[in-house]
Amino acid sequence: MSSKQAFRNYGINIPERARKLRYYAWAAVDAYPMATLFSVKCEAVPEFVSENRLKEVPDLSQETIGVEVFAKDHGWVDSGTGDTRYIRAPSRSQPQRVEVLIHQAGQDCRVYIDAQTPTA
Repeated sequence: MSSKQAFRNYGINIPERARKLRYYAWAAVDAYPMATLFSVKCEAVPEFVSENRLKEVPDLSQETIGVEVFAKDHGWVDSGTGDTRYIRAPSRSQPQRVEVLIHQAGQDCRVYIDAQTPTA
């Protein structure tokens, strides 16, 4: 499955000015979990959060474990500063769960996304 199709299926809007985009998808019985990461100027983050209906969660929340594992696998180090975590819980119109971790380094932000469709 292409990244564009996966983003459409998961209802994820990637900023047009995203750089260094990497996309991963895994075959599963009932769905396909996917993850992506990209860089973007931090000024684009508020619009990205709003467009994707993300809700900020506390740093120590267990709700973002999946995206934290993915981010660590791709070089993120939890320094305790410069990181914000978000989720989009499943709903009737968008049944996929989306976890996002945004790491700020100066004016650049690295965005990590982990998304999956819950199985019944």
